[in-house]
Amino acid sequence: MGCVSILWGGLMKLCLADRLGIYVDAVYANIAQHNGTTLLFASILYTIQIYADFAGYSLMAIGCGKLLGIHLQTNFIRPYFATTVTEFWRRWHISLTTWFRDYIYFPLGGNRCSKPRWILNTLIVFTVSGLWHGAAYAFLLWGVLHGLGMIAERLLYGNRLKQLSNKFSLSSIIRWGVTFMFVNIAWIPFRVNDLNDVKVIIGKIFTDPGSIFIDANTLLMGMIAFVIVFIHDFIEEKRDKDPLLLSKYRVVRYASAVLIVCYILAFGVLNGGSFIYFQF
Repeated sequence: MGCVSILWGGLMKLCLADRLGIYVDAVYANIAQHNGTTLLFASILYTIQIYADFAGYSLMAIGCGKLLGIHLQTNFIRPYFATTVTEFWRRWHISLTTWFRDYIYFPLGGNRCSKPRWILNTLIVFTVSGLWHGAAYAFLLWGVLHGLGMIAERLLYGNRLKQLSNKFSLSSIIRWGVTFMFVNIAWIPFRVNDLNDVKVIIGKIFTDPGSIFIDANTLLMGMIAFVIVFIHDFIEEKRDKDPLLLSKYRVVRYASAVLIVCYILAFGVLNGGSFIYFQF
């Protein structure tokens, strides 16, 4: 089990996150030179990159812990399948979210209080979450945006929020699309760390369409890795089990492990940078 987590985490980091990072870094290093369509595309790729980077890092840490007999908490449960911002935070960075819930949100009164106080409690928690990542207005904006997103959902759905289904339907698809794009836009200040650049990017996305900047080799390798990870996560979402590395058939498990190792060695960015969350 430990080796399985390390192997899959390595694929997510080296073949998906670091590959997409090449494109994202190239675009965000020259914001003024790119149109809004390219900047939107880069922001979507960063949304995927930060998940693959941090979830991959978490899986490798969990795997190393298992090899040493230490059982660490699951940190990600396929967050981009969430159909609300509230559900996203039940799936994303679970260890940190749990800490904020237990040591800040609950002591403030949680949701067992008046509506205005609950709104204040939620904004406090997400403001602190933003500042935890860095003393910068961009991180503060990221945290406040998520807080406002959760408040808006609670006011819109009320007690029905917990009952919303993820089953395939037109309403769940719409909720998923809205949630994904909200999270995607919120990642922009997290990535650029400068409010002026955030204004430029958002402005161009809505006012400056054009053809997408293409880095064919990087995008091709990144998209292949994305398809692999997406299919894996989609099957896990439905079955709650790794379909390949934890298959009941030994030949499938061994063949999958060998193929993943070969894929990482052949197409992984082996000289890539450190993990994104190492700076936090």
